[in-house]
Amino acid sequence: PWEEGQSLVGLAFTRQVKGGRPLLKSDLEQTSNAQGSGVITEKMTGMSIPIDNVAGVSPHVSSGERVHVYASFEDETGAHSGLLLQNMPIIGIQREMEGDHPNLVAVTLSLTRDEAVLLTHALHYGKIRLGLAAVKDEGNPGIGDVKFASELMKTKTRWGIKKEEHE
Repeated sequence: PWEEGQSLVGLAFTRQVKGGRPLLKSDLEQTSNAQGSGVITEKMTGMSIPIDNVAGVSPHVSSGERVHVYASFEDETGAHSGLLLQNMPIIGIQREMEGDHPNLVAVTLSLTRDEAVLLTHALHYGKIRLGLAAVKDEGNPGIGDVKFASELMKTKTRWGIKKEEHE
């Protein structure tokens, strides 16, 4: 519909666009979504996390969608994995094009300051993966498994680094 044309001007593409192929709405970075807005209030912060297509979600994820953040970490009792943050709104996407394929580089999430500290610790001492939250997941954003998050915050061992390597 031509009436919508003006609202699409300036949006980034999610794929390499070539002549002779139709332009679809899914080819444009959407700034909002029915799942909720990624507005940052004065008690929130936006935090970008590096990601790639292997360790993350689809390269076609858009601002306004929500993700679950899963983490893994090691301590003296072994390796642990769990749901760190749930239903976190995406407020920004950074992509690079490799030929015709978009490559997801970073995702910016809207977080409280405490959630940002938790995610920073997970990035430093563990590994994270993102999972796209279902549209039907109408749960509130926040910490997923509180017990898991508490255990993660206690770790002082970086993933894959043995004790001998510290000395």
